[in-house]
Amino acid sequence: MFQTERYGSRFSDSIPVESGTYAVKLHFAEIYFTSPGSRVFNINVENGRAKLDRIDIVSEVGADCALVKTINNIVVKDGTLDID
Repeated sequence: MFQTERYGSRFSDSIPVESGTYAVKLHFAEIYFTSPGSRVFNINVENGRAKLDRIDIVSEVGADCALVKTINNIVVKDGTLDID
């Protein structure tokens, strides 16, 4: 399913959306590392309104497998959904 990757040490996205309440679905796959603990990261949505800590894709679903994390009830008031 996933054949390319985004790599680096820090990412952020600001997605223009209408103000409102959203369910945010984040799609991941570990296509480089194959051992649990090799890549562990955190996600911060809408300036701390929601956080996912210590995500380790290989530990959860294995290497080369898709993982979807859903965060419900994210309220956007400024017209931009921020994900770090």
